[in-house]
Amino acid sequence: METRTIGAAEVAEKIEAENAKLSERLAAGIPALIRLVKVALSDTGQSQVCGRFLLGLYNGPCYRFDLTDLRRLDTELFDDCMSVLRMDANPVREVHNLIEDGDVVFRRLRMYWATEDEASDWPQDELNEWSQHHVGH
Repeated sequence: METRTIGAAEVAEKIEAENAKLSERLAAGIPALIRLVKVALSDTGQSQVCGRFLLGLYNGPCYRFDLTDLRRLDTELFDDCMSVLRMDANPVREVHNLIEDGDVVFRRLRMYWATEDEASDWPQDELNEWSQHHVGH
């Protein structure tokens, strides 16, 4: 394999191009994130999918997300998910830190959309709060 030395100008050009791409992803992703949070905290047929998608980005090992659930979304929300995913592919910050009061917002998402298995090892006060949201589910 042949290696090639690149000059400082080419490095600067590549960095500038990547920064422009990042700015574009943020410009599309943050408004999409805000729209998804709004839906996830409401009571629509698509709220659970949006909530679980966001929790999966927040902490994928703890909150698994089935990609086939994206098929349940309308085109606009699906596109918002893709914008947020694209933005989060090379994150500048964790997803919950990109919105105002993100810790509080994502705690609410956990209370609404975490499964019983996911909530089972939470501290008792959080488990009690989660249980209040899931009476009769």
